[in-house]
Amino acid sequence: MKAKAGEVRQQCLARVGKITALALVLAGLVWQGTRTPALVDPSAGDYEAYWMAARLLLTGGNPYDLDAVAALQGVPPLQNGSVKVAWNPPWALAVMLPFGLVEFPLSRMLWFLLMVAVLFASTSVFWLRDGGPLSRRWVAALLCILFPPALLALWNGQMTPLLLAGIAGFLHSGAQGRWGRAGAFLALGALKPHLLCLFWGVCVLWGVHHRRWQIAAGLGITLAVAVGAVACVDPLILSRYQEMMAGDPALPPLTLTATTGAMLRLLLGAEKAWLQTAPLAVGACWTCLYYWRRRRSWDWMEHTPLLLAASVIVTPYAWPPDYVLLLPAILQAATRVSGAGTRPIGLALLFYVPVVAACFTVWFSGVAGVWHAWQPWAVLGACLIARKLATPARIPSTASNLGTLR
Repeated sequence: MKAKAGEVRQQCLARVGKITALALVLAGLVWQGTRTPALVDPSAGDYEAYWMAARLLLTGGNPYDLDAVAALQGVPPLQNGSVKVAWNPPWALAVMLPFGLVEFPLSRMLWFLLMVAVLFASTSVFWLRDGGPLSRRWVAALLCILFPPALLALWNGQMTPLLLAGIAGFLHSGAQGRWGRAGAFLALGALKPHLLCLFWGVCVLWGVHHRRWQIAAGLGITLAVAVGAVACVDPLILSRYQEMMAGDPALPPLTLTATTGAMLRLLLGAEKAWLQTAPLAVGACWTCLYYWRRRRSWDWMEHTPLLLAASVIVTPYAWPPDYVLLLPAILQAATRVSGAGTRPIGLALLFYVPVVAACFTVWFSGVAGVWHAWQPWAVLGACLIARKLATPARIPSTASNLGTLR
């Protein structure tokens, strides 16, 4: 009895220690956030666009009006693209609206804490679903913290971590056979639908092949509810978004972003805009072939990380913070290597650490976004090499309890 009581006491102390450590980390983040310009200065980072879109919407303005956004930011409308506009579709405004109810510093801090929680929760789901041991879940958190695009997403206030949460929710719900809820989670992926271009294609092919109509229903209902909530504030929101996409001369697809297509334009001629979408066409053909060969034994957890990485590589529009979608590929490689012994781990680090160091170097150098386009290729290559060095993934009880996902 004494031994059992001592064990219970140790578990309670460990639980209290974890809660205390979490509280200290959150307090540290809040303290640091009050002293970080990117978290308190509206002109720093990308979150300004989200907050101002919500503010305009709540005050009867048009969040898709470049002149209105420029007036709120206090800059000329077309001065070197200095106006930060939320190009996201109308249903994304439903996520932004609550954060527009408070002033910028508090709103920015709440958003920052939400994105931190979302990143850690998502990486934990990916780690466990891919067979990572529960006792080493801290490895997933560490890989997330040390990945430059994840830090950049937090620093800039980007919403890309929500896409990661949507994919994690899709995988977890699908493993439980709740495909309607899985489709609802995919609504988070629709906040920036272009970043999941190849993933959407496989969702359609697999959903039709297996008659999983609940996915489309869950996605459609969730998006309809989100648009309906925004329309309650601004009934013209859909027409305003359509007008912006049809006639605005400053549309983001025309810019040289951090993508493979933009790099091709830089090398072969910036005036050849079609090069920016050329990788997407190649990627679509590869995706169809990739899925067709594996259609009878398709495993979402096995193939989703590669699909996300390939989507980031071929998308026509992305920035370095969007590379956070490469995290599932990194975590998958880590779970494979973690059970393969010391030598494969060392070799994997030999490939991966220089890539991360180079990413940090390019980030701090301040070069244009297009010169970051090599990073998804390098990260994916390092992860594929790590997987080759490792033995097949172990499937411990923590993963099998989550169910299968095929």
